[in-house]
Amino acid sequence: PSLSPAPTSIHSEPTDSLCSCSPAVYNFTLNLSGSCPGNLVDQNGEPMNGAIRDLGCFTTVVADDSSNRQPVIVDTFTVSELYMEQVINSTTLRGPFQDGDVITHTPISSRANLTGDTFPTRLELTLSSENSDGITVVNTAVIEYTANCNEWPVYPARSMIGWVEIGAAEDALAEYCPLAQGIR
Repeated sequence: PSLSPAPTSIHSEPTDSLCSCSPAVYNFTLNLSGSCPGNLVDQNGEPMNGAIRDLGCFTTVVADDSSNRQPVIVDTFTVSELYMEQVINSTTLRGPFQDGDVITHTPISSRANLTGDTFPTRLELTLSSENSDGITVVNTAVIEYTANCNEWPVYPARSMIGWVEIGAAEDALAEYCPLAQGIR
């Protein structure tokens, strides 16, 4: 699943250069009582941070006759990084995962020598789970970046979207995010 085309307005104008100020290593903490869209948007539904261009979050139940969207266990957790619509890095981890479990992910932006078409412009998190009735429930969260060099950190403390709290195990690399230089 992907976002529809990005809106034409953004909160901060990007600079001439591309930056990747997302974490060099993510800690994703499962919060199975979380909901869409989470706390990355303001009361008007707009992204709260100029580093984020657009957000999408939705939960679907595979069986049409079930309204139970509450997961009890996560079977798979997929992290995909995209440049535009092209997947440039993807990892699927198999569970079972439970509420409170921490999943660590090393993104492509932690590698040296990124080029324009390998800078991540979108992060997609897909969690496939089971509810208490044994029916598959899927939560998908999509975060599209502005690649703005003047916005850091991308994720404030305790950032939530869907069933995931996003945290940084390691800050952005100064090579790709000048604002992160010397912060540690």
